[in-house]
Amino acid sequence: MYSICDRYDKFMMIQELLRSTVLIGFLAFPGFVQHASAQSIDTKTSQSTKVDTSRFARESEVAEGMKFMMRDEPGKALPIFQKIIANNEKSSVGNFLVAKALIKQDRSDEALKYALMAFELDKNNEFYGQQLVDLYIHNKQYKQAAEIYEILLDKDRSNPEYGMNLAMAYLYNDQPDKALSTYNKLEQAIGVTEEIIRQKQQIYLKQNDLNKAIEAGRALIESEPTEVRYRVE
Repeated sequence: MYSICDRYDKFMMIQELLRSTVLIGFLAFPGFVQHASAQSIDTKTSQSTKVDTSRFARESEVAEGMKFMMRDEPGKALPIFQKIIANNEKSSVGNFLVAKALIKQDRSDEALKYALMAFELDKNNEFYGQQLVDLYIHNKQYKQAAEIYEILLDKDRSNPEYGMNLAMAYLYNDQPDKALSTYNKLEQAIGVTEEIIRQKQQIYLKQNDLNKAIEAGRALIESEPTEVRYRVE
């Protein structure tokens, strides 16, 4: 159900582990340690060091939690991710990971507030948006799901998946006219496709508009004039 967990988990876990491994290796390198200890630290450098230390600690926690997630032990990963939020409640990655661990434990009701916080903190992150919208759909909150898909589609109109999912969210929310409008915009962006036409025809038939359903079918035939099965259907 949760595509963000199934589709991107391994990729993101590997990326975080690689980043943390590189950082750990850099900080542990003897030459770096000796050089750093020999430096005279003024106020600015001290502040920078605190930031670096904080980042190192956070990334170490992320890496540790990811290890448990990869072992399918979200219960052990959860308190590690919660520690990130305890240190910084506005950590988008911390909220995202807490939600991820809760979802893995079938605790979607608890996960929702963390997924929402992650997205509110960083609306440019498609992973956060997809996690949130999956939870809304799971909870049958189709109006909220449509609102998130509108934001995602507005940021990436070249992504047909967002448009198709937005149209479906409108249908689930009993808004067929908005779904039709979305399908029409998709056609303008990516061209006529069988999936879009079939969805439009179903809406027209439910509205008892046979003429428009036939018209949509003709558009499909014209887009693929050599496809015999379209003519037969």
